[in-house]
Amino acid sequence: MRRLTLIALLMLSSLYARGQADSLYDSALDRYQVICNRITRLRTAQKAGKQVPEAEVKRLAYQVSNLRKTLSEADGYMSDDQRVRFVVIRDRFVLGNVLEKLEARPFPVYVTGAELSSALADWDAAPVQEPTPLRVHVSVMPLAAYVFTPVPGFMFGGQVGVELGRMGLYFKGFSDFSSAAYSYVADDGFWPNGVEHKSGWCAVGGLSYRIVGPLGVYAGAGYASRVFIREDMDGVRALVSESSCKGVAVDLGLSLSMEKWPVSFIAGASFIPGKMVAVSVGAGLYF
Repeated sequence: MRRLTLIALLMLSSLYARGQADSLYDSALDRYQVICNRITRLRTAQKAGKQVPEAEVKRLAYQVSNLRKTLSEADGYMSDDQRVRFVVIRDRFVLGNVLEKLEARPFPVYVTGAELSSALADWDAAPVQEPTPLRVHVSVMPLAAYVFTPVPGFMFGGQVGVELGRMGLYFKGFSDFSSAAYSYVADDGFWPNGVEHKSGWCAVGGLSYRIVGPLGVYAGAGYASRVFIREDMDGVRALVSESSCKGVAVDLGLSLSMEKWPVSFIAGASFIPGKMVAVSVGAGLYF
């Protein structure tokens, strides 16, 4: 009686384990079929001239290759129905999508042994490309800026940027490194002394985006100041209000960053709306 009980328990345990394994293989086959169908739809859209996310295709191809290998190695543990299902999905995907020998069509698909052998040989020989990881790039450059209004003059500074894939962050700053000290504010008019001083600076930061190839755009905001100072007959400095401004600045521009040659170029404009316009250009390292 004990032996019969033990045998029954062992059988139940075996059946339970077998059921768990069947469920696991069914889930893997479901996943395999979903990925194959997704790749088929993407390839069909690509043939029709539509834009397809190539990174997703590579990622899915990597996943389907790993699943196919795992299921192939588990062939001896799957049920007959599971083995048949695996072969049908594999045949349809390999011949219908990867090699494009057959058009995609509803299940089931029946092919000759020669076609299947040829397809699998080509499949195994093809290298599997894993999804390309996002690369980090850094750009550092000096720049020169020319202020057109309200008071013309050159400024100098630099820009630093960090990119992750296509997106990035940057910070830009430039100044004429002159003193902006003054004692009082006055209107523009006749100043017999004739001594003038200019002072200004701009600090902005924002986002950059690589549009296509090395070409990118950037946009940001910050703060800028441009002052015009005159000296009176006593040598006291006065801020000329009509020719001075300060406030929130907007920054826009284009960038050209090349990996083959580790250089980057920028050209843009920083401005306080309606008050100041400064055009800047720069060139530096990109790595």
